Amino acid sequence: LARYPAITVERIRHNVDAARKAGLAESRGLVVEGVYGLGVAIPAEHGAPTLALSLAAHQSAVSDDRIAQWKRALLKALKGEA
Repeated sequence: LARYPAITVERIRHNVDAARKAGLAESRGLVVEGVYGLGVAIPAEHGAPTLALSLAAHQSAVSDDRIAQWKRALLKALKGEA
């Protein structure tokens, strides 16, 4: 964690809890300043997920509306609706 001063154990716990509730993980410049990241775990047939889909974009190039579209698309794809 020393390389990432904005990240604390408490912040990690909060983000894990938020990801579990939302079904996806999101970072707005937390790890790399100016970069937005979104990820979703792909459920495994047995046991914990071993794969994930993720995307990253420069924060200045995305809007909240676009991010909401990406979230809906990823969650829809996981349900096999895409």
